[in-house]
Amino acid sequence: MRTAINAIYDRVAGKKAKDEKPAKGILQGENINDRVALLHSDTLSYYLKKDDIQEDEALDYANKGKHLSIPLTISTLDQLFNFVYKYNGFELKLATLSYSKLVIDEIQAYSPDLLAYLISGLEAIVKVGGKFSILTATLPPFIKDYIEENIDGIVFGKFTKGKTRHHLKVVEKELDSVFIGNHFLEKGGKTLVICNTVKKAQEVYGNLVEAFDADRVKLIHSKFIKKDRRAKEKAIIEFGKTETLGDEIWVATSIVEASLDIDFDYLFTELNDLNGLFQRLGRVNRKSSKDHMLGEPNCYVFTEINDGILTNEAGTRGFIDRRIYTLSKDALLGISGVLTEEKKVELIEATLTSEKVRGSTFDKKYQDHKYYIEILGVGEIEKEKVQKAFRNIISYSIIPKNVYEVNKSEIDDLRATVGDVKVDYLEKVKAREAINDFTVSVGMYDLSNSDRRRTMNEQFVEAECDYSFELGFRRKIVEDGEVEEFDMFM
Repeated sequence: MRTAINAIYDRVAGKKAKDEKPAKGILQGENINDRVALLHSDTLSYYLKKDDIQEDEALDYANKGKHLSIPLTISTLDQLFNFVYKYNGFELKLATLSYSKLVIDEIQAYSPDLLAYLISGLEAIVKVGGKFSILTATLPPFIKDYIEENIDGIVFGKFTKGKTRHHLKVVEKELDSVFIGNHFLEKGGKTLVICNTVKKAQEVYGNLVEAFDADRVKLIHSKFIKKDRRAKEKAIIEFGKTETLGDEIWVATSIVEASLDIDFDYLFTELNDLNGLFQRLGRVNRKSSKDHMLGEPNCYVFTEINDGILTNEAGTRGFIDRRIYTLSKDALLGISGVLTEEKKVELIEATLTSEKVRGSTFDKKYQDHKYYIEILGVGEIEKEKVQKAFRNIISYSIIPKNVYEVNKSEIDDLRATVGDVKVDYLEKVKAREAINDFTVSVGMYDLSNSDRRRTMNEQFVEAECDYSFELGFRRKIVEDGEVEEFDMFM
């Protein structure tokens, strides 16, 4: 989400990093720093990377944004809607939002807990006079009903006009590397493969590298150290420009759904649900400029996925809702051919109704979190604990051991700067951000018990794992007899 927010901020403000060409922002003119702000947990670090923000002004600029004192603020959900926890002093933020206008992007992409917080927050904001608009590619009927149950007077509008961009083929089996390889041999082109898990993406990448020159196959997901991920994002964005031609396969996870403006010729994807699928389709023929390719499939969806990533009855395992996945798969069976924008909306509206979704793991979690917010008393939760409650992914930031060994001298010098009481605050921020370039966020099942405990007491822990620029982070092999757990990382 931070990557998507940063991209929106750059497009609006026209800000540029130190190694980038100047960009023309939507807001043109002087005093941009008094007109638009960025707001998320790494705002200050992001400002310090910008060539057109002076270091001595960055801290003041970040603080103004944090206090919502700049006219236009581009923010992540947790920075604005944490007031729903009613921590002491939450009224100040709600009062500010009471005379504000909020624009919510892609509401269907949120997990059930975050959706509950969002709708509870909108309900409170409307009651005190605030206004909002939700813009979304698809709006499932059950989410529309969630909103209408809590907020009166909402006006809904549809804008589904647009050129047809996709010719869909449904394949009733698991994602097949051989199938993809044969298609690439025959057709070539800019080929995108999207998997539901990092592990699956690494597996598919490995299979394709065996079949083709490694220079023609690339991999991107969330489990790369930050500087490697930036390099990969830059490469896929450049290759993914509509005007760029080439024959290359990019294997990815759903990180490309939300944050990267890319335009490929062909897509091969695992099914997650209809919403996610249609987001993924948007990475192909994005600008509607490839009508000549609609005579045959340009998007292939493989309906069978690993059962371990589907939620169980108790909702204690898996991260793709089993009911919503099954409904989505059933809706796609028998569909083949050109898929219009109107047909996508029809599929969503016929498939993801409240009646069909009621009782699913998603629905139960939404209702539980909504009820929790409603009965929560003022001051029951300290503000410091709210941010953790907003993150439904347990993550650990670590430095892969082999990355540390290669960069030991630099990392140790940066650590010394962070720990030096005589060093200026901004210098510490820059040093900490420089160390973060060597870190990767991983899940609780990715680490040994000892490494997990160390991350709770130390910063920048070096952890045992397999890491490479080509594959990224890989957990140590699961021992015989252990159940392999899948996390929610993309």
